Amino acid sequence: MLKVLWVEDDKANIDEYKNELCKIFGEPIIPTSFKAACVYAKDSLAYDFVIIDIDLSKFFKIIGDPNSADVIEKTKFNEDIKKHISFEEKEAGIVIFNLLLEYGFPKDRMLFLTANVGSENQTYEKFNKYFNSALMLLPEYIDKNDTNKISEKLKKMIAPINSYLTLRRGIIDGCIEAKDNGTLYFNNYIKDKDNVQLEDIENYLDAMKNFFPLRKPEKKNELYKHFIRILSHEWEAANNIKPDRENKKDLAWIMKYTRHWTTHNSKLFSEVDGETLVDEKILAYLFIINLRMMFDYEDDKLKPYEEALLSTFDKVKDKVLDKLESNDVKIKVTDAYLDLRKKVSKENSTNNFFIDDNTFHFSELANNIQLSKSNLRNDKKLFSKLIYQMFWLITSNPLVDKKPDGNFLEIKFWEFKYEKKPYLSALARHIYHRSFTEE
Repeated sequence: MLKVLWVEDDKANIDEYKNELCKIFGEPIIPTSFKAACVYAKDSLAYDFVIIDIDLSKFFKIIGDPNSADVIEKTKFNEDIKKHISFEEKEAGIVIFNLLLEYGFPKDRMLFLTANVGSENQTYEKFNKYFNSALMLLPEYIDKNDTNKISEKLKKMIAPINSYLTLRRGIIDGCIEAKDNGTLYFNNYIKDKDNVQLEDIENYLDAMKNFFPLRKPEKKNELYKHFIRILSHEWEAANNIKPDRENKKDLAWIMKYTRHWTTHNSKLFSEVDGETLVDEKILAYLFIINLRMMFDYEDDKLKPYEEALLSTFDKVKDKVLDKLESNDVKIKVTDAYLDLRKKVSKENSTNNFFIDDNTFHFSELANNIQLSKSNLRNDKKLFSKLIYQMFWLITSNPLVDKKPDGNFLEIKFWEFKYEKKPYLSALARHIYHRSFTEE
């Protein structure tokens, strides 16, 4: 869920408006002093939106024991900043606004919440004139007396950039979660002594956490393509991925193949004539798989960052998914396997570019397309579906069985049993339609 920094000095206002903000952002970040607000202004990774009360005069009142270390420290900070910047305490919110601008926070993701709209001392109008004279615009404001419009206004501001910000926030929080609470599992995929060092993984997580800019780029494809290369980079070293029916760690093949395809066929992930394979959904899906395969956690419950990333997908309403192990879902898995084999067979019979089809494994067959010179290797529509379908077919590999007469081969599939792990169950439900439904 997106996070908001709410710079507000009045506890009564916090109690009154907090529920409205929680509808959009969850628990807001609320600094308890002017110094804390200034510190937060420098940390743009901590939040996605900022709401500022212009009048922060209560931050400058001495509350508690004036001789306590905390009060002395806050008072000294307030006095020191006033020596450098001349401002009235009832206008201190403008100082925070200027600091946010100075540290690069987008103005269109800031909002003033003010109570004295229309009064003679209306500070917003006063500063709006100053900014206009400097050919600058202040962010919009919401009147504290009109609480019904707070959620409406914020939703309107968020809507055009919601998917991008949700992706960015989910990746930031996911990297923090892995670093703080994950146990590195990745070295189990590596033979011999070429283990990845924990320091390298921490640097890798930091690189992803800081990757996405504050502003949504006008052309996202190159940014997203580059992120997939960074995300999948470490999987070059994974040379020992084994079947794992219990813990599903063989889903690591999704990342291994993604790494291979981004390295050897970057055209597949490029935008051509407005058509692209990469979007917020596929990045969210790959990121969730990536961290779950690289790290172990205390349990398999869906984590808040995963829930946020899955919100980039459409809401799940299909009754077929009430039970993941239903025949309806299993038929889709079987059909996906057979469809790919038919597609490869047709390509081999009509073109000179041979695709090796001497494998029963779905993901290997998909990879063999990439190893060939067939035009199928650049089919974005095909591979945008195959990347999702591997989620179902890697853990449901086909088994070859003989009929009683011994002359006919039947293909059967393992049960993937995703219902046993809450995070896999949630992921399966959200990617189902992208995996199997017709465009």
